[in-house]
Amino acid sequence: VSLDLVLHGEEQIVLEYGSPYAEAGASACFSGTHLISEGLEIPVAIEGNVDTGRVGTYQVHYLARHERWETEKVRTVQVVDTIAPKIWLAETPGSYVIPGQEYQEEGFIARDNYDGDLTDKVVKTVLHDKIIYTVADSSGNTDEVERSIVYYDPVPPEISLHGDTNITLAYGQTYEEYEKILHIKRQ
Repeated sequence: VSLDLVLHGEEQIVLEYGSPYAEAGASACFSGTHLISEGLEIPVAIEGNVDTGRVGTYQVHYLARHERWETEKVRTVQVVDTIAPKIWLAETPGSYVIPGQEYQEEGFIARDNYDGDLTDKVVKTVLHDKIIYTVADSSGNTDEVERSIVYYDPVPPEISLHGDTNITLAYGQTYEEYEKILHIKRQ
């Protein structure tokens, strides 16, 4: 004769952070003889708490006891965070960078369903014409977004001539440029 403990549901459970946990319970009965088991209800004590609001591994203990017989089982519940954080870029429509000047950050925020605000954890990689923003949460989930930098120079170059703007040459004379100076003026 033995006292058997049967868990209802899975022995190993993986739940996403914030998902509800429903205790499935367990039942106990004697095996090996029909005389003892008929109509005998054996209570099962359950100990343990599963907090789906915190990532971690939890154990729920089940104990069945009747006179000199005792049996125990454990259910393991792992609460995980598999949802990646999210980065949002602030953008100013029509903005651009004049060549030779530095890009002025328009702003960004990063949030995670478990860790909350991750803005200060964002890593920026600046390349010539883009910036790559990357962030990871405490569970190793990542997000990456890219900002294209628009370079534009709205001011056309100015050419200044030295000397007269009108030159008169007699037929057969050759024109020679004495000074070749190109002056670009930026505002």
